[in-house]
Amino acid sequence: MGWDEWRAATHQRQLDLGILPPGTELTERPEWIQEWATLPDVEKRAYARMMEVYAGFLTHTDHHVGRVFDHLEAIGELDNTIVVVMSDNGASPEGDKHGAFNSVAWYNGVPLTLDAVVPNVELLGTAESHGHYPYGWAHAGNTPFQRWKRECHEGGVADPLIVHWPAGTNGSGEVRTQYLHVIDIMPTVLDALGIEMPDVLEGVPQKPIEGKSLLESFSVADTSTQRTTQYYELLGCRAIYHEGWKAVAYHPMRGQLYVPGIDPDIAFDDDRWELYHVAEDFSESHDLAEAHPQKLREMVDRWWAEAGAHGALPLHSSRPVQVERPAHYALRPRYVYRPGAPVATPAAVDIRHRPSITVADVEYSGDDEGVLVAHGGRFGGYALYMQDNALHYVHNFLGAQRFRVSSPPLPEGHHTLGYSFTPTGQFAGTVDLLVDGEIVASGEIPQTTIYSYHLFGEYFCVGFDDGTPVDDTYFAPFHFTGRLDSVVVDVSGAPFRDLALELEAFFASQ
Repeated sequence: MGWDEWRAATHQRQLDLGILPPGTELTERPEWIQEWATLPDVEKRAYARMMEVYAGFLTHTDHHVGRVFDHLEAIGELDNTIVVVMSDNGASPEGDKHGAFNSVAWYNGVPLTLDAVVPNVELLGTAESHGHYPYGWAHAGNTPFQRWKRECHEGGVADPLIVHWPAGTNGSGEVRTQYLHVIDIMPTVLDALGIEMPDVLEGVPQKPIEGKSLLESFSVADTSTQRTTQYYELLGCRAIYHEGWKAVAYHPMRGQLYVPGIDPDIAFDDDRWELYHVAEDFSESHDLAEAHPQKLREMVDRWWAEAGAHGALPLHSSRPVQVERPAHYALRPRYVYRPGAPVATPAAVDIRHRPSITVADVEYSGDDEGVLVAHGGRFGGYALYMQDNALHYVHNFLGAQRFRVSSPPLPEGHHTLGYSFTPTGQFAGTVDLLVDGEIVASGEIPQTTIYSYHLFGEYFCVGFDDGTPVDDTYFAPFHFTGRLDSVVVDVSGAPFRDLALELEAFFASQ
């Protein structure tokens, strides 16, 4: 079954279950999503396998959610535990047209190609892959809506919400139709617990709660909707819901230009707003912008008012980076690490695109081996390790290429072992291996990681490599068997920056 047939079947099942209002239409598949029936067999096989992997992971997740429920039931707390299950956004198009064998590549602005998927079909779903299905499946996953994650059509922002609380609800398996937003969950839980949000918490004044409690809807199916207006803004896409109407504008983003002929540099004022009467057209099938221009104008004006009141402005056509939480490495020229737990990436030293010197203080017996420093894993990262009586450095570029530098054999004894990295251009550099302060080997790294070594986990480690191995010459965690006292990382040199490419990679990661 391909995504077109599955989407149609899902739509009918949603109607049969009463999840959709009667008469809800299935939006059309846009021409830039391939029709499943026209695909070559080799593509069908690859794309079907990707969806199998996704379905398998959902089954795996369901099983472990079930274990939590079993435990709550065993201790007699299931009926009086509020369980809320929801998604954080619509299904993701980040696999692009052909899907991904290593989706970390996409987050670094590297185009995804069919050639990277087809030879590796049998490895999808294994530890060798970090896959993502094509956006044809994302479109089907958001049935009956248009669009997907990162955008403000219902396919991006209308998410399933399941609440399980037998002691506080009437009935089982019932559907509620009130309009609500994720910000309504927290005040609902507080309301259920009979707790008021304090104005000051641990000495910190709190912002007012914008959400509304939906507790009454748990027991009264036809209670009135508490939320009549809600604005949205996501990476330039905008929308507003108000009393059964919704206005929405799509804004293109570099790295995800699937609509033919669209201008990624279009000004926000030139974006086209659409208008839907979602009280009667739940799936946003009929754009009424031309039929009701005055209503559209009112909705757009309301969006600007709501966005201004809640901190969503200003908007910029250049899409400047929204600054991440300040990191300590920006203020520190030198780090000292001891062997132990992984250091989360935001808290660890950042050596990307900047001169650095990394040195480990070790006692080496002649037979010792293992990782001295590692950051990342199979799908991208770097590592310094001992193996076969030699010191090795590897830079793993998105799992596609590994650039290695190795030393001559090392004598046993006390040593400082490390490497220096010198940028030589755009995401490239030279590595010198250091033994007791002397250069013993050098090599070129023609392509370093642009933005991110990983999507989650695979943190900075000293004395081992957690998660997947950076290099395929060893098995993680590959603990260093000698004595490792400390690792010092010096990043006092100025970083080499290509802001245009960094921005493009940043937007791809959002």
